[in-house]
Amino acid sequence: MDPFPPLSIGYLSVAPGISLRYGQAQSPVEPTLGTILLIQGRGEFIEKYYETAQNFLTLGYHVVTFDWRGQGLSSRLLKNRQKGYIDSYDTYISDLHFIILSLIHKSENHFVLAVAHSMGGHILARYLDREPNCIFDGIILSAPMIDIAKNRFSRYGLWSLSFLMVELGFGQSYAVGMKNYGDADRDFAKNRRTHDPVRFQREVTAIINCPDLALGGITWSWLYATMVSILKLRQSVRKHQSTKILIISAGDEKIVRNQAQKDYAIKNRCSHIYIIENSYHEIMQETNEIRSQFWAHALNFIKTLPISMIKK
Repeated sequence: MDPFPPLSIGYLSVAPGISLRYGQAQSPVEPTLGTILLIQGRGEFIEKYYETAQNFLTLGYHVVTFDWRGQGLSSRLLKNRQKGYIDSYDTYISDLHFIILSLIHKSENHFVLAVAHSMGGHILARYLDREPNCIFDGIILSAPMIDIAKNRFSRYGLWSLSFLMVELGFGQSYAVGMKNYGDADRDFAKNRRTHDPVRFQREVTAIINCPDLALGGITWSWLYATMVSILKLRQSVRKHQSTKILIISAGDEKIVRNQAQKDYAIKNRCSHIYIIENSYHEIMQETNEIRSQFWAHALNFIKTLPISMIKK
């Protein structure tokens, strides 16, 4: 992780026995343009976003990010800390709200932008449906997890099976084919998240240096909570139609559904949606060529936001 300086790390208690790890840094650039809230996807952690955080700091933005409950170095929820578990996405949404209230400070001349990836994008979209007041002046969704099912039949199948397994008492068990983080997760050739071997190895090295960062596969409870939340998101329309949203999709997507992102963009009047051809799911962890396209779209979008967010 060494050419990128670490953020200032702290912990916030959100419930008895539950804490969220956060990182934040002040930009050295004057005048400061605003604050970026970096919202991670499933299985990710603060260290994975050092490079992206440094990019924003150099542009003149303060940066805040955090590990979701149940991953990174935030509190894990099961005896086997490798299991990806959540009881309900309402828990994630409440944690996001807590982070915003605790760490994001908005003023007349200080603008706030959210940059959310994958599951983080889904949770943020649900948050926008629930909260009557939106603190964000703009939102960038990177390969958001609007849906994971190929069609309505597979969506119903995943919902039904996960519901049954949870009802039978297997909610805390790994779903079919899931297991602890292992050799396959460290094999670049088998990954479908990034084409960049250096950035892939950077994540692997971070986990080698701190094994507690590792997260294995999903449990039945996580899958059921996800399918319930996907159905809720598909049925809702965001309250804050005036808040501009940019969606950047991965052209070589293997994890979430791009068509669902297009449907969401139309239904919720998102400002722009772009597809970066040949990109795997983790756009911000991709090759320099692909990342340069991400940054071009992101910075052009920021120029459409209030003038104070633009680097003078």
